[in-house]
Amino acid sequence: MKTLELKSDIIKLVKKIEDDSILIAIRILLAKQYSKNKTDDFWEKLPRKVESDINAALKEADLGLGIPHKKAMRQIKTKFVKA
Repeated sequence: MKTLELKSDIIKLVKKIEDDSILIAIRILLAKQYSKNKTDDFWEKLPRKVESDINAALKEADLGLGIPHKKAMRQIKTKFVKA
């Protein structure tokens, strides 16, 4: 089977799938394969300021200086969500 035939066959099979978990697994598999073949790294395209801010945030998290997600969400809801 040639590449074009394989792709067409795969598309036909995927269109028949109704189970979201299988579709998600296929998407993950294809995304991983795509990222292996792709040489571009998003990290290299980030502005230096963004890169340094991310690294600083990671260091703070490692030191336990962050706020747990649940607590942060409570604070956001209290401040921004009107009842």
